[in-house]
Amino acid sequence: MNNFSENLKKLYFKKQYSKIISLINNELNDEDKNSGILNLLATCINYQEDKITNKLDAIKIFEVSFLKEKNTKNAIEALSNFINLSIKLFNQSKTEDIDSIAKKNFLRAVSYYDNLGESDKINENLLISIVEIYKKLADVDKTIHFLNKLLDHEFNDPITIQSLIYQNNFRYNWLSKDYLKKGKFLQNNLERFDKDKLVPLKSEKNQKLKIGFFSADIFSNHSVSYFLK
Repeated sequence: MNNFSENLKKLYFKKQYSKIISLINNELNDEDKNSGILNLLATCINYQEDKITNKLDAIKIFEVSFLKEKNTKNAIEALSNFINLSIKLFNQSKTEDIDSIAKKNFLRAVSYYDNLGESDKINENLLISIVEIYKKLADVDKTIHFLNKLLDHEFNDPITIQSLIYQNNFRYNWLSKDYLKKGKFLQNNLERFDKDKLVPLKSEKNQKLKIGFFSADIFSNHSVSYFLK
């Protein structure tokens, strides 16, 4: 099995997805396809061709991969992949049938997450995936809850902090001091660049500042029209 896995890894780095799919389906019995193997199979099916049918097939296998082990590292990764590909499917969907499939996947994924052990729930990639589900379901409270959960466990990615600030615009319980506090927190978690590597800004005095403004209704009742007279 070790030699088989090494062969799959080499083929994956060469992006020979069709060969991997063929080997897994033809060389392994269903009982020998563990969560890691199924995760790889689904990934290759998805990468093989950017088609809705491929995504649907891959999503099903990601779900089977999670359910086969549930609490292993590979299973948690499969659950994240199941969610992320369902979100991608939803974003690309042009039919109500596909929308319905994706939304049902979201609800099952949330149920799977809720039934995980507490330690398995604290996984950065999985938590980010859960946040994206609640964004798609337009559930602001749940979105904020899981963004805060990420920060509570010190997953302080600037995108997470920025998203939390943005989502709180849809609620009325944040004060100016809350925005200021989280804004400073965001600043402290941004990457610092070496000053020697930055291109110096040119400052030219005594020149007029040129500003462009685009609007479809600039000549009607737009608030900026007063300053353009």
